[in-house]
Amino acid sequence: LHERLRPAQWVAVGLGALAVVVLGVSGSSAPWIAVALAVSFALYGLAKKRVSRSVAPLPGMAVETTVLLLPAVGYRGWLAAAGQGAMGPGGPHGGLPPGVLDALLVGTGLMTTAPLLLFAVAARRLPLSTVGLLQFLAPTLQFLVAILVFHEPMPPMRWGGVKPSRVSVSG
Repeated sequence: LHERLRPAQWVAVGLGALAVVVLGVSGSSAPWIAVALAVSFALYGLAKKRVSRSVAPLPGMAVETTVLLLPAVGYRGWLAAAGQGAMGPGGPHGGLPPGVLDALLVGTGLMTTAPLLLFAVAARRLPLSTVGLLQFLAPTLQFLVAILVFHEPMPPMRWGGVKPSRVSVSG
């Protein structure tokens, strides 16, 4: 898209790449799930940026939803036929009456509409580099909640991306 990164943005990209390398080297295997998520979010952001030039956010989201509706309904139907999931005959309703959990599941789809529309508007107006860096907000906030609210243990080695179980402490 011929966008130029500022020096601070290059530093952020470099730190992210370094973190992936450290996690890959220190772990028992490469962080494939994290890399797959990063790549899929990057491709989604790129697609939104390219398509947003010719398609308004609401019609674009209608197309996305329509494309994903058939596999989602098919999967839910398969789960129901197999007797699994909330919509299946023997599904776990968590103590709720049978239709309530289904209504809550549908409601979550409606609740995600506003953030997706706002993302589509932002992707249209902001440079892709800014959109990509803003996508770090959700995991950063989740990290802060884990540390500050749930008191997740964070030993010093973990700050560097090294799993404590992989490090031997002699003493």
